[in-house]
Amino acid sequence: MDFNGTKAPAPATLRTARDNLVFLYKWFVKFPQYRNRSLFITGESYAGHYMPQPAELMLQFNKKEKFFNLKGLALGNPVLEFATDFNSRAEFFWSHGLISDPAYKLFTSTCNYSRFVSEYYRGSVSQNCSRVMSLITKETSRFVDNILDYELLDVETPTISLVGKITKAGIPVLVYSGDQDSVIPLTGSGTLVRGLMPVYEEVVLFFKVYWLRLNVFIAFGSLPRCCCLESI
Repeated sequence: MDFNGTKAPAPATLRTARDNLVFLYKWFVKFPQYRNRSLFITGESYAGHYMPQPAELMLQFNKKEKFFNLKGLALGNPVLEFATDFNSRAEFFWSHGLISDPAYKLFTSTCNYSRFVSEYYRGSVSQNCSRVMSLITKETSRFVDNILDYELLDVETPTISLVGKITKAGIPVLVYSGDQDSVIPLTGSGTLVRGLMPVYEEVVLFFKVYWLRLNVFIAFGSLPRCCCLESI
């Protein structure tokens, strides 16, 4: 087995993606009776990074040897693009009545969340961001966590384009978001999935379904059209 020919995702996450690929390969070799069964990979939050990346490697590997019977991905509240996902927190807080109008304005103009997280993990939080985040923390209370335990250089690498490539290869990708998640809010996920349409217009189908406070965004590969369905 040779993975050297596979194109790498970001260097910081390449090892994890390849480790997952090697594990699955060896597992199927050891248990060949499962190899031809449909393979679905799922996860939530940071899975927006560590699921599309090995999926892309599987597709690359299959070009040389048809081995992985990958049939689909499901990603819950996934981190797909740093700025869009993180900055949607301001709209989430404001739309849920957690912060005031003045705080929302500061959180979207003076210092947005992606800027604060970037400064925080680099150990140099500016006075403007410190002031804004103090206000946001005060208004949202201690029950909303404003710090994420992610590797910053990893999370800053976007993976939304990988989702587009995977769907274009004919693999369905389900992106679903619950509206009680303030860490990776549904608004960011929806914006990113909708953004795939102009680029992958011939292969992306988008649904937004409101049911029991669950929002579902579906990008299906190899479909002839785009559409948007909303129902209650």
